[in-house]
Amino acid sequence: MTPVTTKHSAPPTPQQVDEHLDRWAVRRPPVATAWAPWMVLVFCVALGVVSGGGWALVLMWFGLVTFWLIVAARTRRFRRLESQVNAVRELAVLRRWRQALRTAWRTLPSVATAPPMHDRLVAMMALCLDQLGAYEAAITAYDYLIDRLPPDEPIAVQASLQRAIAQLADNRLTDADHAIRVQRAQVDSANHPVLSATFRLAELIQQIKTNHWNDAARDSHGLVDALRPLGIDAANGYALAALAHLGQSDSGATSPEQAQRWWRRATLLLPRAALTGRFPELHRLDGLQDAAKPWAGGRRA
Repeated sequence: MTPVTTKHSAPPTPQQVDEHLDRWAVRRPPVATAWAPWMVLVFCVALGVVSGGGWALVLMWFGLVTFWLIVAARTRRFRRLESQVNAVRELAVLRRWRQALRTAWRTLPSVATAPPMHDRLVAMMALCLDQLGAYEAAITAYDYLIDRLPPDEPIAVQASLQRAIAQLADNRLTDADHAIRVQRAQVDSANHPVLSATFRLAELIQQIKTNHWNDAARDSHGLVDALRPLGIDAANGYALAALAHLGQSDSGATSPEQAQRWWRRATLLLPRAALTGRFPELHRLDGLQDAAKPWAGGRRA
């Protein structure tokens, strides 16, 4: 199997990601495997109709028991796979990106015949790669997902927006600008809170990356409500808003009070290290004070 990141190793390369996704792409289960239990059921019903008892009746009941055993085994397998995919999601929610990536990588072969779970797993792999700074590998995974799904599917729109964010982080500004402009109509028509919030974050990152400080600062009004569907990841947007207000100093219009206010909001949700690790530009805010944590040492601070 293609190598995957460990605690002390680098994340997989774009080529490794591409090979792994190609090897374990979505595929249909064999026809015989898919239809075997239903063929058994039809045979049992037919046998029960035409038989007059005796061995035919015994075979019918044996077939029915076999059918239900197969169905029960498939149900258990589906639940086990669903549990494995949910475990990856829980690790990602806890921001344990490397462990989530390793688990998703090893689980992918098991869900190759279950398209919805396969799509969710690839999306989480891409997110983990993105968060680990392996932007080219993340873009490869997002591309796989986008190429496979209908363009108006919410998961495809989300993948396109996340790919644009990864492109911005990788300084592929032209590609990201095109993706953001293309997805604007899709996001408006979807009317989905998470998609709208992700799009707003992508626009903010683009403004920062292209040094449109004044635009980013001006557009920060209403940012709290706009990014709320992102949960704690809204902290990235708040931190960038702080940078926008401080970055205006390049044009002689700095707003340090606003910058401090946004930075406190950001560090209430995520620690400074997580924010600066995601966006190195935020090191410019080292002079700002972090928010006081509501809990310290197991008791209220």
